[in-house]
Amino acid sequence: MMYAFRSLALIIYLTFLILSNVIAQKAPEVSNLEILPEEAVDVHFFKDNMRINERTGHPIALYQVNFPTAGDDYIEKAKSYLRANYKRLGLQHADLRDLKHHATRSTNAGTVVRFRQHINDVPVNKGELTVSMDPNNMVQMVMNSYETDVKWEDTSPRIASDIALASAMSHINPERLIAPAKNNLMIYTSRSMTRLAYDVVLVSDSPVGDWHVYVDALSGEIFKVEDMAYNCGHNHSDPKDKHACCNHDKQSASVPVDGSGMVFDPDPLSSNMVAYGGNYVDNGDNTNTDLDNSRFNVTLRDIDLTAGTYTLIGPWAEIVDSESPNNGLYGQATSTFNFNRMQDGFEAVNCYYHIDYLMRYINDTLGCSISPYQYSGGVRFDPHGLGGADNSHYITSTGQVAFGEGGVDDAEDSDVVHHELGHGLHDWVTSGGLSQVNGLSEGCGDYIAQSYNRAVGSWDPSDPAYHWVFNWDGHNPFWNGRITNYTATYPGGLVGQIHTDGQIWSTCCMGLWDAIGQQRMDKIFYEGLGMTNGSSSQDDAANAVYQAALNLSYTSAEISAIHAGFTSTGYTLPPLAGRPTADFSADFTTICLDDIDSISFFDQSISSPAATAWAWTFEGGTPATSSATDPVVTYTTEGTFDVTLIVTNINGSDTVTFTDYITTLQGTNCPSCLTGSNNTVIPISSSGAGNVYESTITIAGGGTITDVNVTNITGEHTFLGDLIFYLLNEDSSIIVQLNDDVCGTDEDFNVGFDDEGLPLPLPCPYTDGQLYQTLQPLSAFDGEDAAGIWRLRIIDDANLDGGELQSWSLEICVSNSNPCVTDLNLPTLSTGYHQASNSITSDATIAMPDSVRLKAGNFVELQNDFQVDSAAILQVDIGPCD
Repeated sequence: MMYAFRSLALIIYLTFLILSNVIAQKAPEVSNLEILPEEAVDVHFFKDNMRINERTGHPIALYQVNFPTAGDDYIEKAKSYLRANYKRLGLQHADLRDLKHHATRSTNAGTVVRFRQHINDVPVNKGELTVSMDPNNMVQMVMNSYETDVKWEDTSPRIASDIALASAMSHINPERLIAPAKNNLMIYTSRSMTRLAYDVVLVSDSPVGDWHVYVDALSGEIFKVEDMAYNCGHNHSDPKDKHACCNHDKQSASVPVDGSGMVFDPDPLSSNMVAYGGNYVDNGDNTNTDLDNSRFNVTLRDIDLTAGTYTLIGPWAEIVDSESPNNGLYGQATSTFNFNRMQDGFEAVNCYYHIDYLMRYINDTLGCSISPYQYSGGVRFDPHGLGGADNSHYITSTGQVAFGEGGVDDAEDSDVVHHELGHGLHDWVTSGGLSQVNGLSEGCGDYIAQSYNRAVGSWDPSDPAYHWVFNWDGHNPFWNGRITNYTATYPGGLVGQIHTDGQIWSTCCMGLWDAIGQQRMDKIFYEGLGMTNGSSSQDDAANAVYQAALNLSYTSAEISAIHAGFTSTGYTLPPLAGRPTADFSADFTTICLDDIDSISFFDQSISSPAATAWAWTFEGGTPATSSATDPVVTYTTEGTFDVTLIVTNINGSDTVTFTDYITTLQGTNCPSCLTGSNNTVIPISSSGAGNVYESTITIAGGGTITDVNVTNITGEHTFLGDLIFYLLNEDSSIIVQLNDDVCGTDEDFNVGFDDEGLPLPLPCPYTDGQLYQTLQPLSAFDGEDAAGIWRLRIIDDANLDGGELQSWSLEICVSNSNPCVTDLNLPTLSTGYHQASNSITSDATIAMPDSVRLKAGNFVELQNDFQVDSAAILQVDIGPCD
């Protein structure tokens, strides 16, 4: 039984889904009316707890952000994050003028705020930002499907909306519309096109479908057509009565009362622990004693009593007759709804009970607060729809579910009922952000169905059916059903078929269900799903469910089990939550007290959940201790000093001590530094990928390198993600890569690099002039001779964007750049080897009478003395020390 869409082209489209579509039980053939253009899928990669779009350089998803918010309400709190990070996210405006608040959802697991992208009040079909905060109002997860490349100026259509409607009507040629036509102006964007377009929605009974016809609002071209949903229609027997088979117009006051009815729970095979066969077969929807005895008498809670008629309408479930065959609403004069499976009322009762039960469980027992956004009241369901076909679906545009009758009637199997309801729950908890990327929603529906079925407790783990989804409706001659012990892992096991791929997600989640229990897993499943949006992958959903467990302060054992379950399936998560791993860095580890006496320390501990306390100890420093996250410490005396950090989160503490981490020097012990700069502008072409640009600085003085810093690299470029910087010395083979190609569409640069600089990642854009640590250490040059030609190399690895390098500077510290010798005592002998009794620097020279000059650097290995072979008296030819 396959629940959803119809073609590979559509599966690709679902990566960027606009969710007003139908999620179907089995995939019907693609209609010849449909036009489904191929749409490319962006490649992504993971870095620093982010899933990043390789093309744009901007994150699609950010995990465990730990960003503190500010503001009087949740919308402003979310905006405070977006304003502070708008460049990194690829937003076009710092004031967020093109974002409109779409929805806010708050529970005890946190708050999710959603924004939709607009241009001149016209929505961009894929643009959404979803900001999720934990109960402490810290931003923890962000989903970003904002379309940064869309810069549409004129949103005035040239084609009138009625002409677009007429064109769509001509293409579909419906015999009759069963709902009013809709016509929505939008910016339609994909990798292959961006258009101002009308989305014309035609709900028709022949050809059956919720037809979305996309008409170019400038040219009138129909460029895409898709069957995406079914609406609540009217009774085919009376076309004048639009609501004959729906229940929305109640004429009398209604009273909620409890009734009773007979249902399968979860299905006749599971409740009897038997296989499909014998008396347990469909047999043309006929019943028998065994199938009748498989029914359970249940309470139908809060059904409607109006004018003496009991109807299956309640606060959590509501019967409608929106699709053919139009069998009515099964209203009756008694509250007892006892039917067998041959009677159409049986499926109606079975649907009402299972939908009502699951909605109460989710909202009341779990406290997850999920209900349809398309209407108020209970979930609308049609127990007999789809023209009687062997299929079922959820319709996102109307928020309704309907069940077909082919094979085993779908509404007889609680797995089918819960799977289709599961699509609705996915849609509602995301306020219209249901995603089918990697078959995510199919996997969600299977998990929700299996979670209920397994909780009933019919099958043992050793039984194959323990892992079956659709035990009664599938795994039989009609179709194969699906499983939750699927062995493929993510992402290598993806095959590009949403029903198959969804089994990776449902299998993983059911494994966690076994590990931590139904209610604990169900709670974080729904709360995590509520942090996703229409572009979310299975990987994003795994991170969201994990984050929900952190937000709800699950136990360390549960957190470990959840993390292990997801990562063993192949999902990429931040490090395991638990005790932190302490680590830190400093902007300097060696300072000359003549020039500087303060050092900034930076906490670089890994902590999930976030650290809550820091305890620093600074030997020889002031203050000697600190509880700040990133303290500044002053040193006043020479020496080498230890630094200790204890970092704590809710799970415990970790301690790290760096012995002799800080070195302070004074006077002649301080290293000397050589500097140089180049202000010659180097143009960077906008054409050609992989072009190399170089600028040089010559350092005349020599000395043994102890530190290298590259400062004030300034320039302009319209796409920072294209640029990589390198430093090299002509006299050595050492090349150091300074940065990675980050920051995507951000522009311009003013940055420096220092092994003791601020920790990575670079800010986006990196225009603050600060010194940052390098991708590869500059200490690779330590011990080399400072003298020579140094090159800053820039590689622009892509076409189209250009700019210029305007300037850069170089600072090289050496062991001593002032050559001098103090009290050099050389013996006077006529032959043999002779040794000086004290040291000489590497730039000093020794002169002999025959004018032969020797550099003491030739004897640097001797450290405290040197020797020459001479038959003459040696003399020193060098200036005195300062």
